[in-house]
Amino acid sequence: MGYKVYAGKTAYLLASDFDIVPSFENGKFTTQGFYWTEKELIYDSNGDSVTGEEPGKILIDPTLSRKKNEYGSFECTIPEAVETMDGGVIRNPLYGKAEPYQTTIMVEEDGKPIWAGYVREVERDFDRNEKIYAEGALGQLGWWSTGFDETEYKGLMSGSESLLYDLIHNQTGRFESPFGQFALGMVTIPEPGYVKTDQGFVAGTLWDYLNSRFLDEYDGYLRMRIVKSDDTYSDKLTADPYIYAIVVDYLVDIPEETKQKIEYGVNLLDLTYLRQITSNMVGAVTAWWTKTVKKGWWIFKTATSERNSYTVTSDRWPKGVPLVEKAITLSGDNITEAEAKKKAEEELANYDHEIEPELTVKAFDQVDAGVATDRIGFLKKTHILSKPHGIDLHLVCTEESLPLAEPDNKTFTYGLPPKKLTDTSKMAMVNTLVNEHRVDGIVDCLK
Repeated sequence: MGYKVYAGKTAYLLASDFDIVPSFENGKFTTQGFYWTEKELIYDSNGDSVTGEEPGKILIDPTLSRKKNEYGSFECTIPEAVETMDGGVIRNPLYGKAEPYQTTIMVEEDGKPIWAGYVREVERDFDRNEKIYAEGALGQLGWWSTGFDETEYKGLMSGSESLLYDLIHNQTGRFESPFGQFALGMVTIPEPGYVKTDQGFVAGTLWDYLNSRFLDEYDGYLRMRIVKSDDTYSDKLTADPYIYAIVVDYLVDIPEETKQKIEYGVNLLDLTYLRQITSNMVGAVTAWWTKTVKKGWWIFKTATSERNSYTVTSDRWPKGVPLVEKAITLSGDNITEAEAKKKAEEELANYDHEIEPELTVKAFDQVDAGVATDRIGFLKKTHILSKPHGIDLHLVCTEESLPLAEPDNKTFTYGLPPKKLTDTSKMAMVNTLVNEHRVDGIVDCLK
């Protein structure tokens, strides 16, 4: 139980390496994952580092931070040396060895890997302590550039010939990454009635394209999982007998709910309820264009420019809030009102139209106290219950901060289901989810 942090070097499992073709999740899929060539335990939350029973496994403020649709990060400080109570001196095995983009970090929770990344920064201070900052494995999607022609795909979300499959699986297989070839796992975002982009061939990093083509347009939950191979290969792999794979799910909602609740008087320590108008809130878009109007006859004919506009307004803009409006300019001399309306609607869909609440709680995970239950945490749905505050909600954790050495200081942020899916796809399923989880009514109880 508890948390362990490992560091070392990992390598892409090439098809020619060790004559291994690993399978994952009981044969559900195969992919060219990654394996450890060097691996050291650098932190154990259950280890008694000070007395030397777990020599060297000491870190200062090891913290794992994760946020919806972002890489996630791990930070810690490694002291040069620590004196033990029995007069000895211990040093963490990572001290002086961490190298940017060459050292892999993996965090385990109760024996299961929950995050992996690469060291990005190493800073040695005046006291010769080393501050380590590591970025999640998804950050590698920002390293690699390629081009996409959407006319070559048979779908956007579904199947091995879809754009998403090519982006996550095929493209990551082109680079000999320390995290291997990624696998595309569960996809529950509905196929949107595939519409080809009007941009034609597009080039850029995989991460930029994933954001612009999927996350910005459909939102949803991008979930990274780390899975171990079904079999072990201790005769060929000396540092760790398993092959690992990065699996990326793309979900409209988180179907599983934790058995453990966050409850007032039990494990809820603090809460903050936030409602704000963000810079991305827009209630109306006006499309402007000019049209050349010719009048007169023969050599007396004159041409003038006539300005035209069409405004589209959101029907979900909060009552009593002054309308925020954006304007766009259309080019061309033959713009119709129907075309202007369509462009304005497309632009409006890029913005938020409602004040979306956010609930941040500080809670004690009962597993840390030895209670036999499941953990609350990142991208898990949990029942949050506080009668004094009028809260009775089932929400997904969209952000967490885990100080591995301070279980009573864990912070979890919960939010509503993705709204852009409602805006773009008009799906009754998502509308139902949003309506079920609406928390507008609790603000008065929290004042």
